[in-house]
Amino acid sequence: MKGIELRIGNRNMTTAAEYCHNNILVIPQALFGMSDLTRVMRAEDSVIFCKDLEQDLTDVEFYTNIPCLVYIERGREQITTSDNDQLDLREGEALFLSQGLNLHSDYVQTYGNLKAWLVFLDPALVTDFLLSVDAVGVASPKQTELLKLPASEALALFFKSVEYHAEHSVSEGLARLKMMELLHLLLQQAGQQLISLLQTGKVAASPKRNLQRLLQQPESLKLSLADLAALSGRSLSSFNRDFRSVYGSAPGRWLKERRMHHARELIERRGHSVTEAAVEVGYENISHFIAAFRACHGLTPGQCRVLSLS
Repeated sequence: MKGIELRIGNRNMTTAAEYCHNNILVIPQALFGMSDLTRVMRAEDSVIFCKDLEQDLTDVEFYTNIPCLVYIERGREQITTSDNDQLDLREGEALFLSQGLNLHSDYVQTYGNLKAWLVFLDPALVTDFLLSVDAVGVASPKQTELLKLPASEALALFFKSVEYHAEHSVSEGLARLKMMELLHLLLQQAGQQLISLLQTGKVAASPKRNLQRLLQQPESLKLSLADLAALSGRSLSSFNRDFRSVYGSAPGRWLKERRMHHARELIERRGHSVTEAAVEVGYENISHFIAAFRACHGLTPGQCRVLSLS
């Protein structure tokens, strides 16, 4: 994933909130080090986790390294795509995600604690499943990257059985059978849509990231447009096009104004010096920073600092 730093986490146990504060969560790899997630069963690279959250966990950016199913047993969770489409997952609902997606997750405790199941499916197991239903090579009329599934008794009963097995020692053979069972249940519910998603494969070497979430981060103000485009998983032309569709203005102008407003906040509210504020918003040349600041605010950053101290 060019231009994106993906850290898998250290060997020490940490909570999801602690890890996600400064990292893109690469799943499932990063989940093995989380103290508030339980690994229930595993068959080679296919694995099922259960997460039970009691505190808000918002703006979690994650990357799907292999196909994944998210099932909500209790509570609600919101998933936001790179195109800023928002999917609300309620109790009993599920979301199937293809490999290679960059998404955001938000959970707030308004609707109670969140209990969710995460099922990751090894591509080899997916291939075996497609062969078993004679789906390999079948043309899919519409490619898809994610699939929302309504609440169903079949899925509810499946995860109750998984919870039962969690209390016992589960062999890899049984774990593999359970995951194949899940795929067949999903096939009954979703049909060709599931086949299409499973055949999609990896979406992109550098998946698109959500522009609005990315540009909300103060660290993004230090970067050039070319760097922001690469970090967002887009070419410069695609970045410019997507930016205009979201913000309705040219990215260069928007970025400059955002830098100047953030610089003023750093000077007035956080007590930064002019030099510190300039560096924080990506200016190495102080004279250029002062000129840009004055053009935006009608006064120099030094004058702004004096007024804030008076």
